[in-house]
Amino acid sequence: EADRPWSATRHDKVVEDLNGRLADLENALGDKQCLDGDEFTVGDLMMVSVLGGLRGTGTLDRFPRLAAYVARGEGRPAHRKAMADHLATFDTPVAA
Repeated sequence: EADRPWSATRHDKVVEDLNGRLADLENALGDKQCLDGDEFTVGDLMMVSVLGGLRGTGTLDRFPRLAAYVARGEGRPAHRKAMADHLATFDTPVAA
């Protein structure tokens, strides 16, 4: 919605809020490998998928523990399979 007249005036606040939530998440993650400790759970699968939406934006550059967390999560075979299965649904034509 960058073309909307209100977008430019909202941008700084939205980025500030996003950075605040990412800082909270990075602090909660701490030195743990996963959100709940050492075991990768469905919560991690979902969080890594959401944070993956920031890929290529540079946003995670300020949050090195989160960037490493996303890389670990995306590198897991279960995550790769889940995402491949999800994306495959877009390749399958829908019958009319």
